Amino acid sequence: MSADEVADFVRQQVRRLDRIACEEGVVLTHVKPHGALYNQAAANRQIADAIAGAVLEHDPRLALIGLAGSMLIEAGEAAGLRVLREAFADRAYERDGSLRARDLPDALIEDDLRCLAQARDIVLAGLVMSHDGRGVRLRADAICIHSDTPGAAARAAYLRRGLAQAGVEFVGLR
Repeated sequence: MSADEVADFVRQQVRRLDRIACEEGVVLTHVKPHGALYNQAAANRQIADAIAGAVLEHDPRLALIGLAGSMLIEAGEAAGLRVLREAFADRAYERDGSLRARDLPDALIEDDLRCLAQARDIVLAGLVMSHDGRGVRLRADAICIHSDTPGAAARAAYLRRGLAQAGVEFVGLR
């Protein structure tokens, strides 16, 4: 898709999602691209700008969530949006701060202890270990786990308890 097509696609989806949220009495607070679009926006500034522009056009009060250190974060900041830098408890990282491709070995972290250790390192030290064992500086405002992995709900509860025990305060989006 071209950047213009991405912008139209995002505008349409955000408009529909906002309409559904209103019908359900919920206020839309943020937008986060998903899957391939998320990964493209992390590395392609034109796609990132298209997404940020579409979100800004719909509602400049919405926060834009993107991979910490990515072009989507840069585009959101440049557009004047509030951005939330996201990191992953259950994904391996490469030394450049990108997520390890899912088709590579050990891209997904399924062990609860490893997920908790990674989340604690990210939140408390601003650091994540890359797949090859190097420390990567990472500033994150949000931690994500993938809900489509087996045991995700129990893992989320485990991480919340473990992070709370480490003194992490949880703040909802407003």
